[in-house]
Amino acid sequence: MPTAQLPAAPKDVLQIPSKDIPATLRGLIDTRSLTPLMREIHRQLLSEDQSLRSQSRAALRHLGFPD
Repeated sequence: MPTAQLPAAPKDVLQIPSKDIPATLRGLIDTRSLTPLMREIHRQLLSEDQSLRSQSRAALRHLGFPD
């Protein structure tokens, strides 16, 4: 997966087909982009905006992390 297509926000994660999640995670790790993505997801989990919190929880589940 090319770097330009790697997710940078929870909404990006949710657009990735489930079958592509393992390759996406490998790409994020290889390009050292997983930590910034997780930081953004966690930032949005603390948001006062309920829709951002829900989107972030969904992104974590989609990546394979438990609630």
